[in-house]
Amino acid sequence: MSNRTVNINVHHVARIEGHGNIVLNATNGKIEKLQWQVPEAPRAAGPVD
Repeated sequence: MSNRTVNINVHHVARIEGHGNIVLNATNGKIEKLQWQVPEAPRAAGPVD
């Protein structure tokens, strides 16, 4: 039997336009990859009235 603890906390995420992703890959209790991804869509530049 293995003893493992996993804690994932995401606090105070605000003003994200669209969506965000959290990617966490772990092997044998070791984090191999941890990413916070917030893709930003291209914004059209146009006249401001």
